[in-house]
Amino acid sequence: MKTRLILAGLLVLIITFFTFIQGCKTPPQQTSANKLVVWHWMTDRKEAFDALASKYKKLTGIDVEFKLLFPPGTYSMKVTAAARAKTLPDIFGILGEKETVATFIRAQHITNLTPYMTENSEEWKKRFYPQTLSVSTFKSDNSSRVP
Repeated sequence: MKTRLILAGLLVLIITFFTFIQGCKTPPQQTSANKLVVWHWMTDRKEAFDALASKYKKLTGIDVEFKLLFPPGTYSMKVTAAARAKTLPDIFGILGEKETVATFIRAQHITNLTPYMTENSEEWKKRFYPQTLSVSTFKSDNSSRVP
């Protein structure tokens, strides 16, 4: 299970180019044991996403279904509506300001990846550009009230 969660986290990072480090106390719920559902707004990347899904299936045996929604405004509305209805997919990106991410974290829609980023001498964390991490993490006592 731990390996599966870490691999799912890696897929998130590849897709959205940033991580959601603080937040949720419970892991995301998979649609089924052998399938992850991913929402994204970059419809022009379908071929690349399909290749990632195929590679992930070969590595883990888990299917990945990408649902690509365009334009970005429509995508954002769908994510917000799904959050309110508690029907978010396993993996999704958030478009918007850092405060929008903070809202999702406070509502516990985003899994806290900090333990995975810091284990093994921060091996995983060291794979990311510092700029990427700075826009997707919240320091202690932040003004967004993210724990």
